[in-house]
Amino acid sequence: METSEIETASVGSRARRILLKRLLDTVALPASSISAQDRHLAGDILLEMLIQVTDEDRAACAKRLYNTVDAPRRLMSYLAECTI
Repeated sequence: METSEIETASVGSRARRILLKRLLDTVALPASSISAQDRHLAGDILLEMLIQVTDEDRAACAKRLYNTVDAPRRLMSYLAECTI
């Protein structure tokens, strides 16, 4: 890899991590702060991202959402099935 390719890869990786964190923050908001529809939309996008991330990232996500009562079912089912 050339230097410019490495820099582009690291910028993309950083952007992906920031997006993952922001989506996780959105899904973990209390029910009084976000509509159910918005939470599920963010959850669907987060789920698509989690399919492509490391087990470490999935574990961090599962840990963060563990006590979130209103977390989207599909997202929680996926995390429950992961071997992390």
